[in-house]
Amino acid sequence: MSNIIFFHGDKGGVGKSFAANLFIDFQVNLKQTKPIVIDADSRNPDVARVWHKLADVIPVNLHRHEGWMDLMDIMADNPKLDLIVSLPAGVGGVIRREAATFKEALRTLKRQFILYWVMNRLKDSIILLKEAQQDLGDITYKKAIIKNGFYGDEDKFYRWENSQTRQEFLNTGGTEIFLPELHERVTDKIHNLPFSHAISNSDLKFSEKNELQRWLAHAHKIINI
Repeated sequence: MSNIIFFHGDKGGVGKSFAANLFIDFQVNLKQTKPIVIDADSRNPDVARVWHKLADVIPVNLHRHEGWMDLMDIMADNPKLDLIVSLPAGVGGVIRREAATFKEALRTLKRQFILYWVMNRLKDSIILLKEAQQDLGDITYKKAIIKNGFYGDEDKFYRWENSQTRQEFLNTGGTEIFLPELHERVTDKIHNLPFSHAISNSDLKFSEKNELQRWLAHAHKIINI
Protein backbone atom coordinates (compact mmCIF):
# COMPACT_ATOMS: atom_id res chain seq x y z
CA MET A 1 0.00 0.00 0.00
CA SER A 2 1.41 3.40 -0.95
CA ASN A 3 1.72 6.30 1.45
CA ILE A 4 0.86 9.96 1.58
CA ILE A 5 3.34 11.72 3.83
CA PHE A 6 2.76 15.17 5.33
CA PHE A 7 5.57 17.39 6.58
CA HIS A 8 3.60 19.65 8.85
CA GLY A 9 4.19 22.07 11.69
CA ASP A 10 1.74 24.87 10.93
CA LYS A 11 4.32 27.53 11.83
CA GLY A 12 6.63 29.38 9.50
CA GLY A 13 10.33 28.77 9.96
CA VAL A 14 10.24 25.54 11.98
CA GLY A 15 12.05 23.59 9.23
CA LYS A 16 9.28 21.75 7.37
CA SER A 17 10.96 22.19 3.97
CA PHE A 18 14.35 21.24 5.37
CA ALA A 19 12.98 18.01 6.85
CA ALA A 20 11.01 17.22 3.70
CA ASN A 21 14.15 17.71 1.59
CA LEU A 22 16.03 15.30 3.84
CA PHE A 23 13.30 12.66 3.57
CA ILE A 24 13.10 13.00 -0.22
CA ASP A 25 16.90 12.73 -0.37
CA PHE A 26 16.64 9.46 1.57
CA GLN A 27 13.94 8.11 -0.73
CA VAL A 28 15.65 9.08 -3.98
CA ASN A 29 19.32 8.45 -3.20
CA LEU A 30 19.22 5.56 -0.70
CA LYS A 31 15.99 3.71 -1.42
CA GLN A 32 16.25 4.45 -5.15
CA THR A 33 12.53 5.25 -5.37
CA LYS A 34 10.87 8.10 -7.21
CA PRO A 35 8.03 9.55 -5.15
CA ILE A 36 5.76 12.35 -6.24
CA VAL A 37 6.65 15.55 -4.41
CA ILE A 38 3.89 18.04 -3.62
CA ASP A 39 5.16 21.50 -2.73
CA ALA A 40 2.18 23.26 -1.19
CA ASP A 41 4.11 26.35 -0.14
CA SER A 42 3.31 28.76 -2.96
CA ARG A 43 5.02 31.72 -1.26
CA ASN A 44 8.39 30.05 -0.71
CA PRO A 45 8.61 26.74 -2.64
CA ASP A 46 11.97 25.58 -1.26
CA VAL A 47 11.27 21.92 -1.96
CA ALA A 48 10.38 22.56 -5.61
CA ARG A 49 13.58 24.55 -6.10
CA VAL A 50 15.68 21.65 -4.82
CA TRP A 51 13.95 18.76 -6.59
CA HIS A 52 12.39 20.10 -9.79
CA LYS A 53 15.06 18.44 -11.98
CA LEU A 54 15.34 15.18 -10.07
CA ALA A 55 11.80 14.24 -9.04
CA ASP A 56 8.23 14.65 -10.16
CA VAL A 57 7.35 17.89 -8.36
CA ILE A 58 3.82 19.27 -8.48
CA PRO A 59 2.83 22.65 -6.98
CA VAL A 60 -0.53 22.49 -5.20
CA ASN A 61 -2.15 25.34 -3.28
CA LEU A 62 -3.57 23.66 -0.17
CA HIS A 63 -4.86 26.94 1.20
CA ARG A 64 -7.68 26.57 -1.33
CA HIS A 65 -10.38 23.91 -1.62
CA GLU A 66 -9.44 23.37 -5.26
CA GLY A 67 -5.95 22.43 -4.11
CA TRP A 68 -7.33 19.61 -1.99
CA MET A 69 -9.31 18.43 -4.99
CA ASP A 70 -6.05 18.47 -6.99
CA LEU A 71 -4.30 16.49 -4.26
CA MET A 72 -6.99 13.81 -4.26
CA ASP A 73 -6.79 13.55 -8.06
CA ILE A 74 -3.01 13.09 -7.85
CA MET A 75 -3.55 10.35 -5.26
CA ALA A 76 -6.08 8.63 -7.51
CA ASP A 77 -3.96 8.92 -10.66
CA ASN A 78 -0.82 7.47 -9.02
CA PRO A 79 -1.99 4.54 -6.89
CA LYS A 80 1.41 2.85 -6.58
CA LEU A 81 3.55 5.90 -5.80
CA ASP A 82 4.20 7.56 -2.47
CA LEU A 83 3.26 11.25 -2.23
CA ILE A 84 5.44 13.52 -0.09
CA VAL A 85 3.69 16.78 0.79
CA SER A 86 5.55 19.82 2.13
CA LEU A 87 2.86 21.92 3.79
CA PRO A 88 2.85 25.71 4.11
CA ALA A 89 2.57 27.64 7.35
CA GLY A 90 -0.89 28.45 8.67
CA VAL A 91 -2.68 25.61 6.94
CA GLY A 92 -4.09 24.00 10.08
CA GLY A 93 -7.46 25.71 9.87
CA VAL A 94 -7.84 24.67 6.24
CA ILE A 95 -6.99 21.06 7.12
CA ARG A 96 -9.72 21.13 9.76
CA ARG A 97 -12.20 22.21 7.11
CA GLU A 98 -11.00 19.65 4.55
CA ALA A 99 -10.32 16.77 6.94
CA ALA A 100 -13.53 14.78 6.45
CA THR A 101 -13.23 14.72 2.66
CA PHE A 102 -9.51 13.96 2.81
CA LYS A 103 -10.07 11.07 5.22
CA GLU A 104 -12.73 9.58 2.97
CA ALA A 105 -10.38 9.85 -0.02
CA LEU A 106 -7.65 8.00 1.90
CA ARG A 107 -10.02 5.17 2.74
CA THR A 108 -11.47 4.94 -0.74
CA LEU A 109 -8.06 5.00 -2.43
CA LYS A 110 -6.49 2.74 0.22
CA ARG A 111 -3.62 5.09 1.00
CA GLN A 112 -1.72 5.07 4.29
CA PHE A 113 -1.23 8.46 5.96
CA ILE A 114 2.07 9.34 7.64
CA LEU A 115 2.63 12.54 9.61
CA TYR A 116 5.96 14.18 10.38
CA TRP A 117 5.46 17.13 12.72
CA VAL A 118 8.42 19.52 12.69
CA MET A 119 8.73 21.67 15.79
CA ASN A 120 10.82 24.35 17.40
CA ARG A 121 11.13 24.82 21.17
CA LEU A 122 8.18 27.17 21.65
CA LYS A 123 4.80 26.36 23.15
CA ASP A 124 2.96 27.16 19.92
CA SER A 125 4.42 24.04 18.28
CA ILE A 126 2.85 21.90 21.01
CA ILE A 127 -0.53 23.63 20.90
CA LEU A 128 -0.75 23.36 17.12
CA LEU A 129 0.22 19.69 17.23
CA LYS A 130 -2.61 18.99 19.65
CA GLU A 131 -5.04 20.59 17.19
CA ALA A 132 -3.58 18.61 14.28
CA GLN A 133 -3.97 15.40 16.28
CA GLN A 134 -7.64 16.15 16.74
CA ASP A 135 -8.06 16.66 13.00
CA LEU A 136 -5.89 13.84 11.65
CA GLY A 137 -5.12 11.47 14.50
CA ASP A 138 -7.73 8.85 13.65
CA ILE A 139 -6.30 8.23 10.17
CA THR A 140 -2.58 8.32 10.99
CA TYR A 141 -0.75 5.09 10.13
CA LYS A 142 2.60 6.33 11.41
CA LYS A 143 3.64 9.62 13.00
CA ALA A 144 6.80 11.23 14.30
CA ILE A 145 7.89 14.44 15.95
CA ILE A 146 11.00 16.05 14.49
CA LYS A 147 12.70 18.24 17.06
CA ASN A 148 14.71 20.63 14.92
CA GLY A 149 18.22 20.96 16.34
CA PHE A 150 18.59 24.33 14.64
CA TYR A 151 16.75 25.64 17.71
CA GLY A 152 19.10 24.11 20.25
CA ASP A 153 20.27 20.85 21.78
CA GLU A 154 17.73 18.18 22.61
CA ASP A 155 17.61 19.09 26.31
CA LYS A 156 16.35 22.56 25.32
CA PHE A 157 13.02 21.05 24.21
CA TYR A 158 11.87 20.83 27.83
CA ARG A 159 8.43 22.33 27.13
CA TRP A 160 7.73 19.43 24.81
CA GLU A 161 9.35 16.87 27.10
CA ASN A 162 7.13 17.91 30.02
CA SER A 163 3.88 18.31 28.10
CA GLN A 164 0.75 16.20 28.30
CA THR A 165 0.56 16.40 24.52
CA ARG A 166 3.85 14.50 24.29
CA GLN A 167 2.57 11.72 26.53
CA GLU A 168 -0.61 11.42 24.49
CA PHE A 169 1.39 11.42 21.25
CA LEU A 170 3.71 8.64 22.40
CA ASN A 171 0.90 6.63 23.99
CA THR A 172 -0.92 6.55 20.65
CA GLY A 173 2.04 5.16 18.71
CA GLY A 174 4.03 8.29 17.88
CA THR A 175 7.81 8.41 17.83
CA GLU A 176 10.38 11.18 18.30
CA ILE A 177 13.35 12.26 16.21
CA PHE A 178 15.97 14.80 17.17
CA LEU A 179 17.48 16.20 13.99
CA PRO A 180 20.87 17.77 14.74
CA GLU A 181 21.71 21.11 13.21
CA LEU A 182 23.70 21.07 9.99
CA HIS A 183 26.53 23.59 10.33
CA GLU A 184 25.76 26.95 8.73
CA ARG A 185 29.02 26.88 6.76
CA VAL A 186 27.50 23.95 4.88
CA THR A 187 23.93 25.17 4.57
CA ASP A 188 25.11 28.55 3.28
CA LYS A 189 26.92 26.86 0.38
CA ILE A 190 24.69 24.02 -0.78
CA HIS A 191 21.90 26.42 -1.83
CA ASN A 192 19.25 24.54 -3.83
CA LEU A 193 21.09 21.23 -4.18
CA PRO A 194 19.85 17.96 -2.68
CA PHE A 195 22.02 16.99 0.30
CA SER A 196 23.53 13.90 -1.37
CA HIS A 197 24.33 15.78 -4.57
CA ALA A 198 25.92 18.67 -2.69
CA ILE A 199 28.73 16.40 -1.51
CA SER A 200 30.16 16.18 -5.04
CA ASN A 201 28.48 19.08 -6.86
CA SER A 202 29.17 22.13 -4.73
CA ASP A 203 32.02 24.39 -3.71
CA LEU A 204 32.33 22.84 -0.25
CA LYS A 205 35.79 22.65 1.27
CA PHE A 206 37.13 19.34 2.57
CA SER A 207 36.02 19.97 6.14
CA GLU A 208 32.56 21.05 4.98
CA LYS A 209 32.10 17.95 2.83
CA ASN A 210 33.16 15.85 5.80
CA GLU A 211 30.66 17.70 8.00
CA LEU A 212 27.84 17.12 5.50
CA GLN A 213 28.69 13.44 5.00
CA ARG A 214 28.72 12.75 8.74
CA TRP A 215 25.50 14.67 9.33
CA LEU A 216 23.75 13.07 6.36
CA ALA A 217 24.69 9.51 7.33
CA HIS A 218 23.11 10.04 10.74
CA ALA A 219 20.12 12.00 9.41
CA HIS A 220 19.29 9.29 6.85
CA LYS A 221 19.24 6.68 9.60
CA ILE A 222 16.74 8.52 11.75
CA ILE A 223 14.40 10.14 9.21
CA ASN A 224 12.68 6.99 7.95
CA ILE A 225 10.03 5.84 10.39
